[in-house]
Amino acid sequence: MKTPALALLCISLFCAYGNRAAAEAPTEPSAAEVRSGIESYLKKYLRDDLRIMSAEDRKYSYDTFDLNNDGRKEIFVILISSYFCGSGGCTLLILNPDFTLNSRMTLVKDLPLQASSHTTHGWRDLVIQSRGDHLMKYNGKKYPSNPSTQPKVKLADVPGKQPILEGAFDKTLSF
Repeated sequence: MKTPALALLCISLFCAYGNRAAAEAPTEPSAAEVRSGIESYLKKYLRDDLRIMSAEDRKYSYDTFDLNNDGRKEIFVILISSYFCGSGGCTLLILNPDFTLNSRMTLVKDLPLQASSHTTHGWRDLVIQSRGDHLMKYNGKKYPSNPSTQPKVKLADVPGKQPILEGAFDKTLSF
């Protein structure tokens, strides 16, 4: 008689706590929600520039990737137009999952970026091309703003590489 009661108690506890854990797990936003969040952020971030920007200047592409292993993906936004790109490269924004700015980088030359399996301050190191491959380490608050000032690295030596923004120039959006 004790075994069925114990089993019933275990099942009840599992259901109560198992459902709570499932309810507390972060859910990924849909692609439409991500685009809406990006575009809302960009319109606030660029509010002073919007009046002089043409429709062609308002091009971007994005990708998502969990940089800090918290189960929520950060959002990489590459701004793709002559307004944001020059001979040295383009502007890249890394947004937190709540669409606030984490890091801003300039002179991002070629894609894809690479995320290393190595972490600094709990965030994955990034390899960004800007006249060579440069190692970008999180400083506890953000990534450096200029890849060309960071140490060069051989891509072949970077552990556990995963591409970010692969094919981004083929899937541009407008805001």
